[in-house]
Amino acid sequence: MAKIFVLSDKAVLNIRKKHPALKGKKLIASGQFSGVFESDNPNTVLKLSIDDMSYKFLLGESATQSDSLVKVVKDYGIVGEFVTSKNISPSLVSNPISTTVPIFLYEVERLQKLDTKGENRRVVNRLCKRFRELNAYSFIDNQAERFVMCLVDLSSDDLVSDKPEMADAFVLLAEFINQNPDSFADLHTGNFMQREDGTVVISDPIGSTVIFNNHNTFSPILENAA
Repeated sequence: MAKIFVLSDKAVLNIRKKHPALKGKKLIASGQFSGVFESDNPNTVLKLSIDDMSYKFLLGESATQSDSLVKVVKDYGIVGEFVTSKNISPSLVSNPISTTVPIFLYEVERLQKLDTKGENRRVVNRLCKRFRELNAYSFIDNQAERFVMCLVDLSSDDLVSDKPEMADAFVLLAEFINQNPDSFADLHTGNFMQREDGTVVISDPIGSTVIFNNHNTFSPILENAA
């Protein structure tokens, strides 16, 4: 799947070259909506993102209420604009619509990748599998309502019975999506990491439904649809 946020785009490169916090910083990782860069602090990283829902959630009060959610250290706010759909072609699973969106920059705690084996990896694999199952078996048509119920169910699942902070994180995500139906729970194994002490953390828990659906769909686009 092609990435929506093109970090090599001219406008983005201009920000990377000229913004004081980003100038000369090495790109560490990238996803659909963002890029992660080294910072001047060895304990943090910089996140350049077009995901307004993720930004709103992580910069809000809710995200501070669970140790299982990544912590924001500094907010640089909106640093530019990006026109989406530049590298996505129409297909059965993509329907690109050009959209001008703000670019956000903020600094978050540096996390570690999960070990390929071990308890944390097993727990995360099970949680993500359970979330997929809850979503797949739900009879709720409304996407936001379905995510809310899946998260509420997940928060009371036996998998987190001994992990109250993770259960709280799922409830906080459900509350946010209920209040912001243009968001979705982006829970897959790649968005779980860990702190040095072994605490499992959701590094990128929320996504923008508007931006995603302007370029992809959660179900195949019907050919010849009106």
